[in-house]
Amino acid sequence: MDGFGWDLQTFQCIETLNDHADAVMSVLCWDSFLLSGSLDSTIKVWAATESGNLEVVYLTSLEVVYFTGHATGQLFV
Repeated sequence: MDGFGWDLQTFQCIETLNDHADAVMSVLCWDSFLLSGSLDSTIKVWAATESGNLEVVYLTSLEVVYFTGHATGQLFV
């Protein structure tokens, strides 16, 4: 299943996250990373390549699909 990144000013899709096996339920910008949580029970951490595309740099299977961040930089899963 795909997740999509949208430009909130133009309302255009600017990125497609197509590495999950089920629906993406959570997306979070955290520091220089993008995190996505899916019903496939994985959290994927994405980073920009030199060409500007996103690629998965870390994957965990925690059976958790929701998370949130805090202004202190902490991540709560």
